[in-house]
Amino acid sequence: MTPEEKIKALEDQVIEVRHAAVAMVMGMAEAVTNGPNAREDLARGFDQAAAQSEGEACRLAELVATALRHHDGTQNG
Repeated sequence: MTPEEKIKALEDQVIEVRHAAVAMVMGMAEAVTNGPNAREDLARGFDQAAAQSEGEACRLAELVATALRHHDGTQNG
């Protein structure tokens, strides 16, 4: 595997881990929230976490906040 291929494989793995982390948090959020207002409150908490973080923690908090705001209440959404 060339160095470029290794880098691409690692980048792909990071993206996969991000998606898995967001999916896990969304599963937990579904269990503890009851509607769009509660999800928005939770999203604001993740906005605050993003503002107080940097790097990957910031990016994950941003992704979770976005997912919470776009979640339609179904397992697929």
